Amino acid sequence: MLSKSKFILGQQCAKSFWLDLNNEPPTNEADDAAKDRLRAGDEVGEIAKEIFPGGKAVPYLNGKHKEMFDITKNLIKEGATTIYEASFIYDDIFVRVDLMNKTEKGWDIYEVKSSTKIKQYHEYDASIQWHVLKDLKLFILNDVFIVTLNNNFERANDEDWSTEYLDKIISVKIVDGVVGATDHINRYSSNHTESIITENEQTFMNFYNNIDSAIILKNASTQFADGGEFGFGAEIGISTDKLHVRGPVGAKHLTTFKYIVHGSGQSRP
Repeated sequence: MLSKSKFILGQQCAKSFWLDLNNEPPTNEADDAAKDRLRAGDEVGEIAKEIFPGGKAVPYLNGKHKEMFDITKNLIKEGATTIYEASFIYDDIFVRVDLMNKTEKGWDIYEVKSSTKIKQYHEYDASIQWHVLKDLKLFILNDVFIVTLNNNFERANDEDWSTEYLDKIISVKIVDGVVGATDHINRYSSNHTESIITENEQTFMNFYNNIDSAIILKNASTQFADGGEFGFGAEIGISTDKLHVRGPVGAKHLTTFKYIVHGSGQSRP
């Protein structure tokens, strides 16, 4: 049986493929750099699961390809919508898919790589998976993606959540649902503007009622948090106070009042 990894090995190095196929030891032992790349690949694979959290994993059973395939089929039959390391056999080819996620249009498959750009053998990797799954006809396939690292990103820390960068930089955190989102926002927000994307009215009301900020937007960009958009004319500033003005500050908010009362001798009881 030809596995995906052996196929890719053959694309990269014919000699290594021959040695592996004939159970011959490699001529050179893996050095520390190679071992580090393997460890990095495992770590990136685990982190990539956060793209679709809560999925079901197919365990690796050495040499037991059919058993892994059966586990995968059972997960699909039981209604799993995200599967990690799904395993399939077709035409005497065995593949394990890093990530699978079910959408309205069918299943999307994701091949995860620890490099910062797509290489040719990555495309071979994704192609053999597509070949097996398409011809297997177990389910409707929608699309295939190759996931790589973006080396412009840095892992955020607690300090980032309360930092205003004054630049085109954002900090992203994966939280546990709407409750986790409101807790995080109320802890670190400036209490000016928040936005939520949802089609569920109850989810929105939960978000709205539990966020202590001046402006709440639903399915709209926070760019609309602007005095001009609110009909105040030119925006002069912003306020995160609750009195006397909150949110965008227009010219009328910077004025004060003077009252003139005309009477003819009246008194107040």
